Amino acid sequence: MADRLTLNVSNDGPVANLDLHGEIDLASVDMLTEQVFRCLDVDAVRQVFIDVQDVTFIDSYGIGGLIRCKNKSVEAGKALQVVGTHGWIANTFDVAGVSHYLARPGSWDETSAA
Repeated sequence: MADRLTLNVSNDGPVANLDLHGEIDLASVDMLTEQVFRCLDVDAVRQVFIDVQDVTFIDSYGIGGLIRCKNKSVEAGKALQVVGTHGWIANTFDVAGVSHYLARPGSWDETSAA
């Protein structure tokens, strides 16, 4: 049985946090991108963090959705970073060549939000 994706969204002024649990795939990617786009449409939000610590599966549709979210953030002049990458998710991002675009290691660079 697939782990259905659930999203927990919290907003603290200029920062929106999305905690994901379950699978990011064809069945759930639209829900994820719609929620991220809603966060990016809030004028006060300058940074979006997508936490994938509790993601149990991601496929090419999921990676494509995260790239669409990142591209939308760039167009909006806002920052978006995927955090909580680990093990196989980090390896999947590396193989897909998206690690540096989506999930830069290290601390948040606030200047990237400009």
